[in-house]
Amino acid sequence: MLPNESLQLTSARNVLHRQHGSNPARSQLNAGVRRLFRSHRMERNDAAFPPADRAPEPSAAAVRLATALAERLDAVVPRPFRVRAEGAWVAFYHGEAWDGSSDVAGVLDQPIDPDETDERWTFPGLAAGVAWNALSGAQDGVAETTTEPWPRLPGGGMAMPGTRTDGERVFLWYGPSHEREDGAVLSLRPIVLAELREHG
Repeated sequence: MLPNESLQLTSARNVLHRQHGSNPARSQLNAGVRRLFRSHRMERNDAAFPPADRAPEPSAAAVRLATALAERLDAVVPRPFRVRAEGAWVAFYHGEAWDGSSDVAGVLDQPIDPDETDERWTFPGLAAGVAWNALSGAQDGVAETTTEPWPRLPGGGMAMPGTRTDGERVFLWYGPSHEREDGAVLSLRPIVLAELREHG
């Protein structure tokens, strides 16, 4: 999709909103395309989390995906930034100060049409989308706080978060392209989808 293009789908899909564009801070850092599942990203100045009795119980797959993403991102973000799994949320911290959270279950647990032909709305596609949002959220927290590009491209400017799936794994990276791993400056360990769906 192109920058500044927005996509809002109806029916069961209206839980997910993709927006393209950039905010001023990231524009100054040559951030490139910013895509955000805005309805599933809580900022530091947003309202508190909804009461637990109003939110549906997240699936085990959503909790596992949040854990996998947090582990991978926490291992690469510069300190004092931290990334933690909190249930089915990926939470971003600057030291001990909460800086935002990315909702996994709200996207991953939506009903999937068994006849779906668009990969974006299959389980692997939704997992890749959730992962992209987590990478973007971690990057926002670092870059907007430090006013420095993170991760930085060799020629200057900020690498873009990217994810893709082959149906069995989700690949994650930061690089010059959000569509291809070529030239990635930071690659994270792939997530095996079968491990998210394990029972027990």
